[in-house]
Amino acid sequence: MKKFFAVLLIALCALSLFACGSKDTDTGEGSLIRDCTFTAKVLEIHEEYLLLEPDADSVERQSYDKLKVTLGELSVPEGLKTGDTVRIVYNSMVQELYPAIIPYASVIEKVN
Repeated sequence: MKKFFAVLLIALCALSLFACGSKDTDTGEGSLIRDCTFTAKVLEIHEEYLLLEPDADSVERQSYDKLKVTLGELSVPEGLKTGDTVRIVYNSMVQELYPAIIPYASVIEKVN
């Protein structure tokens, strides 16, 4: 049973390395950060974060049914309301909690 969980953990880690599709950014310290993009339905809008449900065809949905995206210095797109669709670009970092948290989004935009 322990071997099963070890293999599962390794597979999930490997998937997370290749799950995103946009571009790699050189941090200047010898490592790369992969920029990831996905679309999601807005479930809740808060002052400091958005609670989202990733689209069914997104890589994020394979691991998370809900994602909390921290706004940081970004603002909520004008006119955004619950049920709208947004496009999120982030640096591939996800905190494994429930709901999972994306602490550093670089783009949050409303999709028509």
